[in-house]
Amino acid sequence: MKQHIECNKQFDYSKAFHEIDDWSYGYIDKKNLKSFLRKHGHVANNKEVLSIIRRMDLDGDARLTKEEFIRGLKPDEPYSKLVKR
Repeated sequence: MKQHIECNKQFDYSKAFHEIDDWSYGYIDKKNLKSFLRKHGHVANNKEVLSIIRRMDLDGDARLTKEEFIRGLKPDEPYSKLVKR
């Protein structure tokens, strides 16, 4: 997924963050994420939502700042060598 996002020139991390942070709190919590997933056809339970947040949450506060969100979605290393052109 990270490779696909990175290769897609039209993907905007900030827009994605603000789409999920629909209450404009400046962070994504489990309610925001659960609501976003439900709107897009995936009914996630609390365990799944918390698992997603914990994977990207760097400071352990159970919510994602914009920086944590972007860092969590960006690939660790460039995939340019792996992409077939």
